[in-house]
Amino acid sequence: MKALLVVAVAACASRPAEPLAHVGTQTTPAKPHYRNVASAPRPDVDVSAYLPDLHEELRWPLTVQTHPMLEPHFPIARELAQPGVGWEQLCTPAVLGRHVAGANASDVMEYLRGWCVAVNGDADGALDHFARVRGSVVSGLAAALVYDVPFVLCEQTADVAERLLDKHTWNDVALLDVLAATYVEIGRDDDARVINQRAIAFARGRTSDAAFCHRGARAVLLGGRLDVLEAEKAKSKDGTCVELIDALACLVKRDCLAYWNEQGHDTREIALWQLYVDWPTTTVSSRRWMDFVELAEDARPLADAETWGHAALIEAIKASTCSKTELEVFRIHAAAVAKEYAAMTYTDCRNLQLTTGD
Repeated sequence: MKALLVVAVAACASRPAEPLAHVGTQTTPAKPHYRNVASAPRPDVDVSAYLPDLHEELRWPLTVQTHPMLEPHFPIARELAQPGVGWEQLCTPAVLGRHVAGANASDVMEYLRGWCVAVNGDADGALDHFARVRGSVVSGLAAALVYDVPFVLCEQTADVAERLLDKHTWNDVALLDVLAATYVEIGRDDDARVINQRAIAFARGRTSDAAFCHRGARAVLLGGRLDVLEAEKAKSKDGTCVELIDALACLVKRDCLAYWNEQGHDTREIALWQLYVDWPTTTVSSRRWMDFVELAEDARPLADAETWGHAALIEAIKASTCSKTELEVFRIHAAAVAKEYAAMTYTDCRNLQLTTGD
């Protein structure tokens, strides 16, 4: 009976687990994901030092020493008064009513009368007197009016100035150029734009290419279209005109190579400028980013060259596959623009890719 119980217990015991089928002890690692392209905003670098300064074009034909002032440009006091007597002291009924003999003396007196009413704010009356002596043969008097009339009119708006010029049939283009420049000088660009366009219209075909381009340049700098002036470049044989249009193309369109070649800029400055102009606005490949690293190296040791190169190298690394060949290239160029990557390993490369976004 005891033996029978043992057999029964043995029969009811659970059977040992069968071994599982062999499934292998190694797994294949997932392939790393590479983005293959990268993008970055253009470095915040001030490039204004590489652009042409055309402020003086707005003031053309005024010289650096010439500024608007309500003062005669012809020496009235020297002609009519004793030394030490100013011209305003001559604005008395006794002097203004004086009879003078000779055409020259009469012209000088008429000029004085113009200024005596101008200083009291009567621009219309001043132009009436000035118009009577614009053909004067007194040395320097007619030339003075080219500045006197604009400096009197600049206190008026452009539409009032135009009305007075029309009333007194005064359409001297040189005078209009000075008036436009004067409006710029006193901060009235809208009035300057109106008078400059009047000068362009009156001067068409009657002045030199250079003068035409100076007016056109002012129009562009006051918000006009550059293509209107560029259309003249192919026709012009005037070197000043061509150089001015190239300078405007650099300032307005950032198309500077022609201007820089004319100005004798060296290759380092051109390389730095190309970095600024060509910096990608979308994602590009690692190879393309390396082009910018090399441009930055060409621009060394100019200020900011390393900033551009550093930014471009980081993007090149981010867009790479961290291959042995790529790492070697990165290490070589890092020595010039980003020394912290000069000993970069595969792990460093992947860490940079995984810890930085586009």
